[in-house]
Amino acid sequence: MSEGRWVVLSLVVFLAISGCSALRTAAQTRPEKSPAERYIDFAIAACDKVEANIPRLTRVGEVMAQRDLNGGTIGAVSGGHPLADEVTGRAGGMMHMGFGRSWQKDRSESKMVNDMVMAGFGQQPETRVLDQLRQLKQRGCYVVGFGPGHALKPEDLALCDEFFDNGVDDEWLTDLRGGVLIDVLNAWALTAEHVGALTRAGKMPPMYISGLCEEGPAWSDRYLGKMQFHDDVVVPPVAPGELARRYIVAIRELLVNLRKNELADLRLASDLISGELAQGRKTLVLHIGHMCPYYVGTGKDGVWADGSFMYWGDPAAVDRFRKQAQPGALVFRLGYLGLHRDLASLYSETGQRVILAMGENTRPEWQLSDEFRQSLLVEIDMGYKMGDAVVSIEGYPIRVFPPSGVIQLVTYEAINAEVLSRAPKPEQ
Repeated sequence: MSEGRWVVLSLVVFLAISGCSALRTAAQTRPEKSPAERYIDFAIAACDKVEANIPRLTRVGEVMAQRDLNGGTIGAVSGGHPLADEVTGRAGGMMHMGFGRSWQKDRSESKMVNDMVMAGFGQQPETRVLDQLRQLKQRGCYVVGFGPGHALKPEDLALCDEFFDNGVDDEWLTDLRGGVLIDVLNAWALTAEHVGALTRAGKMPPMYISGLCEEGPAWSDRYLGKMQFHDDVVVPPVAPGELARRYIVAIRELLVNLRKNELADLRLASDLISGELAQGRKTLVLHIGHMCPYYVGTGKDGVWADGSFMYWGDPAAVDRFRKQAQPGALVFRLGYLGLHRDLASLYSETGQRVILAMGENTRPEWQLSDEFRQSLLVEIDMGYKMGDAVVSIEGYPIRVFPPSGVIQLVTYEAINAEVLSRAPKPEQ
């Protein structure tokens, strides 16, 4: 080998060794993921888990669709678990979800044996829920359960014709409602496959529009309690698995964008809340949403969060807030679609320091003024759009299946993960 080639080869080897050493050093010094980022990554992985389960979800959805066609009604039950509230009376959901929302006023036993129920199981199922499921099971109801399989007794699991185990037994994720997140993703993916199976039978069930959309009330009046399936809309058959996949893909995209665009603001919100906690003060979390009352301030987050439901058109909620509000106090508004100008004025009037998380609202009265936006300490865009629905079905005039419950939960728990990681540990 010539001397020149030897020098070149030696230089290449030296650079390679130096490069490997630099990579090792970079890996050793790379900062660990923050608790908020870890939680969002878990949520993204949860989407992957549910997507892998779509063939089974499709099969169960087809069983439910056949029962629907035979005159069955679908309901939901859960105690201490938000699933029933999340899927009932919900933007983007099936309009006749809930035994009290049937289009049938008088139901025969021959139809009731085709009923179905979604059951949300917590770590310790309530006796009344188990009793209710036993009664439903005795009359032929098809029971689909969601929850932590490891925490349930064999006799509880035996109540379910199908059970979707969230598989969460890690204490950190349990404290951050990781199992609930997977349960809800599974439930909406199953709803999507139920609807998809109906389209293959030539039927389309009425679906809800968000009540904040101007056409929402008239749409509900047209269909609620009046017909099982549309007689005015023709929807082509949708392939098995397609609607669940579209839903999960849309949720995953929202979560990826939350991590990419809002992580810094999630951590800033956590800084502010942690600062309040260090001063011995809790943060008032003003929430709106079907699941929020089940988790805001109800677990370990109770050390820093005082939860209170706040709907802009509810005088009782406004009065309650006026009594709770302390001038200059920190308020975290876990919102829905936009912030109504009356609420913005109320926060300004009472001198609150506001962290705001919300989705889009295109109506003028729900737009933030420049002055109010500048007064916000943190503004977190949860990414979902007006209408609170992410899946389009050919021939259907509205989008279906909502993202807000999932994204609200992840937003809150990402902040919760940060705050709890910094909170003083209780004395042993």
